[in-house]
Amino acid sequence: MVHFAQELGNDESIEFNKACLAMGSRPVRPAVAGVNLGNVIYLRTVRDALALREMADIEKTVMVVGGGLLACEAAASLRMMKLKVSMMHRNAYLLNRYLDSQTGPWLTDYYAKHGITMLIGESLNGFEGKTVLRNIQTKSGNRVPAGLAVVACGAEPNLDLVRNTPLSGPHGSPVTEYLETEEKGIFAVGDLAFYPDRIMGGVRRQTHWENARGQGLIAGANMTGKKRIRYEQVPYFWTAMFDLRLHFVGDFSIQPTRVDLRGTYAKKKFLARYYQGDKLRAILLCNQTEREVEAAKKELRHALGK
Repeated sequence: MVHFAQELGNDESIEFNKACLAMGSRPVRPAVAGVNLGNVIYLRTVRDALALREMADIEKTVMVVGGGLLACEAAASLRMMKLKVSMMHRNAYLLNRYLDSQTGPWLTDYYAKHGITMLIGESLNGFEGKTVLRNIQTKSGNRVPAGLAVVACGAEPNLDLVRNTPLSGPHGSPVTEYLETEEKGIFAVGDLAFYPDRIMGGVRRQTHWENARGQGLIAGANMTGKKRIRYEQVPYFWTAMFDLRLHFVGDFSIQPTRVDLRGTYAKKKFLARYYQGDKLRAILLCNQTEREVEAAKKELRHALGK
C-alpha cells in the first residue's frame, strides 16, 4: 500500500510505502505568568543546552524548576560549574516518580550537602521581570531572586503531524509489539511509542534516549527485513549526577510495598530491589558495574518467568 504525506510549509506531496514516526517530545511549559521571559530556559535539544551553558557564563544565580531526571542532571551540572543553584520541587523528594521513601530523601539531602538550596514542597506561581527574569514566585508567597531559570517540568510527545488520527493517543502513538501503529507500514519509536510491555506487562511510554535507540533498531529491522522482530526489552534507563550513577531496571511506576537494600547510602554504593507484595518489579543500582546491571536485568526476567 502507498501512503501519502504532505510536506509542512508547502503543497508538495511525497509518496512512500513505510514510515517511522520519531518526532520526539517537547518541554511542558507551566501555565504561569512570565514563561516567555528572557533567561527562562526549557531544556530539550542540543541548542537549548548550548544556550544554557552560554548564559551560565554570565548569570551565576540559577533556579531549576522540577525534580525529575532532567532537573536533577541540570542542577548537578550547574552546581559543578560553581554556580549558585536552587531547586524548586512540589513533591516531598527528588525523583519521586521512581525512588522509594527512603532513597528519595537521601538523594534530596545529598543535593543539599552539595550546596544546592532545596525548595521542597514548593510550587511555581510565576516568573517576574520586565523582559528578563529577575525573580521567581512560589504559590506559598515566597519570592526568590534568580538571573536564570531552567524549567524541567516534564515533556509531551510531538504528535502534531498525526493529530486527530488513530496514530495519536493521550499517552503517545499506540503501537504493537513490533512497534507498528494500526496503520500498516507506519511505525513509531522513542518518546512517541506507547507500546505493550511484554516483560513487565501493561503498556508504557519511555522517554530515555537509550530506549529510543533500541526501539529504532527494532523498527528499522521490521521496516526493511523479511523477519519481524518483537520489542521485548526489560525497561531500563540510567542517569548521572555529581559522583552518583543510578541505573533503573524494571517498572518504577508504582511505589514498592517492600524494599530490599543491599549496601549503604553512606558509601554511595548499593542495590535496592523493589517488590510489590512478593513479586520483584524493579531493581535500582547505585554506582554498580555494567556486569551487575546486566545481572539485574537477567534476575528480573527470571523472577518474572521470562
